[in-house]
Amino acid sequence: MLKELTRDGQTLISQVKSISHALLDKKHRERVYASVDGGLVGALRKFPQRFRSVSGALHNFPDGETPVPEPNSFKTRDAAGNIQFTFAANSGGAHVADIDLDDHGGIQHAADVLRHKITGKNTDPYDLHQILVYFQQLDPGYRLL
Repeated sequence: MLKELTRDGQTLISQVKSISHALLDKKHRERVYASVDGGLVGALRKFPQRFRSVSGALHNFPDGETPVPEPNSFKTRDAAGNIQFTFAANSGGAHVADIDLDDHGGIQHAADVLRHKITGKNTDPYDLHQILVYFQQLDPGYRLL
């Protein structure tokens, strides 16, 4: 989120207000739920050159949060190590996002989803770290032990 920019040059991380610590899950270490600026979903809709609209059907939100009208889920166009934002709003109108990293995009992502379903294992943070370093030459800001 430090690397990715909206069309107007704002980083995605600057539009995240807070991460819900109550929803951090050891089983799903590849994702966070965050309160985000209400304009972020519109900014991603207006930048299809970098963020493509995708299905958010596999993304679930806690009770009281409802997906915003489609398109409501966007993924970077990276072949590997792409980030996906799926948006919802709570009853007070505040926007929230399910933010996750995927190993791959396109047909390879479909294979990853199937592999996770069969093995019962989710995206591995070690794999994501290596993908970000190798394919995107990005320092994720953490080290693996």
